[in-house]
Amino acid sequence: MPGTANLLTPIQINNLILKNRIVLPPLASKKATADGKVTDELLDYYRNRIGNGLIIVEHSYIDKAGMASENQLAINDGTKLDGLKELASLIKEGGSAAGIQLAHAGAKADPEITGCNSYSPSGIKPPGIEKDYKPEKLSKKEIDELLELYATSARIAKAAGFDLIEIHAAHGYLLNQFISPLTNKRDDEYGGSLANRFRIIGKVIESIREVIGDSFPLAVRLGSDDFEEEGLKPEKAAEGILPYLDSIDLLDLSGGLNGYGVLDEGEEGFTAYLADEFKNFISEDKLPPILIAGGIKTASYAEKLLVSEKAELIGVGRAQLKNRNWPDKALNQLNNN
Repeated sequence: MPGTANLLTPIQINNLILKNRIVLPPLASKKATADGKVTDELLDYYRNRIGNGLIIVEHSYIDKAGMASENQLAINDGTKLDGLKELASLIKEGGSAAGIQLAHAGAKADPEITGCNSYSPSGIKPPGIEKDYKPEKLSKKEIDELLELYATSARIAKAAGFDLIEIHAAHGYLLNQFISPLTNKRDDEYGGSLANRFRIIGKVIESIREVIGDSFPLAVRLGSDDFEEEGLKPEKAAEGILPYLDSIDLLDLSGGLNGYGVLDEGEEGFTAYLADEFKNFISEDKLPPILIAGGIKTASYAEKLLVSEKAELIGVGRAQLKNRNWPDKALNQLNNN
């Protein structure tokens, strides 16, 4: 049937061809070692998740000071390389392309967990953090050092054999703290205007591109709605990212400072409206493929998003946590309808 073909249709992301439009998005497993190395338990978590066109490995910290939680996967130095090689190989042997998400929690990093001072664009914590600690404000020198951390992690990801890198700029993490007017009160070239707040994303993209080249697939997960009255709104997120779209191969739209907090209470496909906002604001010829994830449970809804051209890739996370055979089951359901 025509509907089945949409979910099964291959898609090219830069030089990478995905066998279908189903994505296992980054989901924190907390199965790494205390210092962020791959474990057998983490390998088992990703083993036999066949049927996905792309698997994006969970948020992996680029700096210990940006670790979001205990037993989070790391991609911050060469000691992690062998384990990451094994992980990327396992995913690809299962028939899926392997991506990995580079992350820094910024002010959401708890000093009690990291053993390091927490830092952020303006020393401001995003909403929802109850613990009493004061993040430090990043200096320009520290921002330059941050860009080097992203480059180092990208180099490790490429050496490990991953097919795609995703920059995490959503869910209240560090880059999201830069682009939101609520957490960025800087008065230099990285703060103030929308263009200045988004400048850091351009710099991160540039630093990573210098390492991976132009033909390596690069995605950005963009926090596009803070759900705060004075926060970042989808139209402004679209305007802010527009200058950098030529260097982005996949745009993964998600929640902003409040993460999934508000969205998670919604119905199936609770982030799909973001794709509408972006496609209304940005012309089709400028937009890279869009990935939408968020509460998608059924193949029929995934098909609906593709048929309506809201998105080009569909992320199915929690449904796959409950049933790792979701892709095959979903496609069988479509074929039998």
